Amino acid sequence: MEEEHLEPIAEISRRCFSKIYVFDWYENAGNMLKLFKQGKVVVRVIKKGEVVIGFGNLRSWPGGGWIDLIAINPEDQKQGFGRMLLADLKAKAKANGYWKISLIVSASEKAALSFYKRNGFVVVGEMVDQIKRGVNGILISCIIDYELHPNQD
Repeated sequence: MEEEHLEPIAEISRRCFSKIYVFDWYENAGNMLKLFKQGKVVVRVIKKGEVVIGFGNLRSWPGGGWIDLIAINPEDQKQGFGRMLLADLKAKAKANGYWKISLIVSASEKAALSFYKRNGFVVVGEMVDQIKRGVNGILISCIIDYELHPNQD
């Protein structure tokens, strides 16, 4: 992630998530860049030509890795870019030693839940979203490499 990615990431976030969350998306992208520079989060950007069309982030979580946001421009969805981005995040998770990755999908986002299930995620349970309090989300996880599980003998 670089400075020039701030505007496109903010715009993609706004377009994909503004019906679910109310944020200053430019500030959110700036915070992501700051955490990236500190080595606290992995941010991957996907481009079509020279244009940023999507991004995803991955960070450490006590149960493995955690994806806060992953998004593809609406007009570029259903073309395999999300699958490629998710595969890249899975590879980064394994390289970082995460045995699994997890995230929350809004219960109302049926297409997103279907996408993740097709890409190896399973429903773990419901979880109250800490950003939009009182909204139930679906907690999903994907095992990356069970041999990386911290309780292996």
